Amino acid sequence: MRFAQLISRKTVLILGAGASQPYGFPLGRQLLNQICLQLSPENRENDHHKVLRDLGHTPNDIETFRDALRFTDYNSVDEFLEYDPNLMDIGKHAIASALIPYEDEKLLFPPHTKGDHWYKLLADALDIRSKSVYDNQVSVLTFNYDRSLEVYLFTVIHERSECSVTEAIEILQSIPIIHLYGDLGQFGCTNQDAQKYSPDLKTARVKAGAESMKIIHESEDQTPEFDQGVELLEQAECIYFLGFGYHPTNVRRLRVFNSEWDEERKLRQVVKGTILKIENQEWGTIVDKVFHGNINGRQHKGDCSSFLRTFAQLS
Repeated sequence: MRFAQLISRKTVLILGAGASQPYGFPLGRQLLNQICLQLSPENRENDHHKVLRDLGHTPNDIETFRDALRFTDYNSVDEFLEYDPNLMDIGKHAIASALIPYEDEKLLFPPHTKGDHWYKLLADALDIRSKSVYDNQVSVLTFNYDRSLEVYLFTVIHERSECSVTEAIEILQSIPIIHLYGDLGQFGCTNQDAQKYSPDLKTARVKAGAESMKIIHESEDQTPEFDQGVELLEQAECIYFLGFGYHPTNVRRLRVFNSEWDEERKLRQVVKGTILKIENQEWGTIVDKVFHGNINGRQHKGDCSSFLRTFAQLS
């Protein structure tokens, strides 16, 4: 579909790891494998080992964490830490250390962007050059730690509008982007406490990123971030899941799907999403057991871009 300028319907995008994958970030299992390799004995002199040692973890601590992560063989590092919270500190440091090198701005723009460049589709729908950009009715709830979406939108706003850095940040902040489990450090070019979007692996950045992160196990159902997200979901006309894995705990914490909606609400609120790599039988179980039947829109087995073009109503 061709997007009309300005998103006038109240729309909430809910992002999972698959939404950041087109911009170089690994999925849960890929991240787990990567950390195991980075912390292997033959790589003990690499930057990841050095950062963890600088943060107070001994070589024995690193070996214990790596072996536990390998041999318990969970689907993700987050899931592993949910069941072994005693390794939470080193686990968070390892996650931040593995993800920060992917915060590379050049991967967000040509010539490095791939076919699933859905950030551009969103930016095109925002009517960035007009003062009406402040009237957009879109919000983003993300379960990801990276800040790639904020950096992309900030840069495009700044360049397309030819506005100042301060004005670009003001426009960006008019679009709620809520990291439900924290992030790799606050992004904001005018904030002294902000963490630069950069692939440079430094101990201070890893420490700041880890301190901002929350693992599923240690997060509560009612946090300020989830409360704000639930309020946006209650008011939304369109709810779109992009690159989402539909983990039962994550959906439960969104709260609005925890009991079956009446027919009036199902007509008032459209729920759609990508279901790439999810088989039909598995999806049926998710609809019944996780969403309590509150899925009333067609789902899509393609990527985020093709979903937005085919099914989303960004107008």
